[in-house]
Amino acid sequence: MVTFAIRLQEEAGLDVVRDGEWRRGHYINNFLSQIGGFETVRNFNH
Repeated sequence: MVTFAIRLQEEAGLDVVRDGEWRRGHYINNFLSQIGGFETVRNFNH
């Protein structure tokens, strides 16, 4: 199944093969930007 998914991504011309999952940082940033009213005060690294 993984090989198939990678092949599909390569055939689609994607430069980076990925698993398709949103990481927490990407999800939260997108969520907060959609509802608005939040400001980044410092970077958070876990």
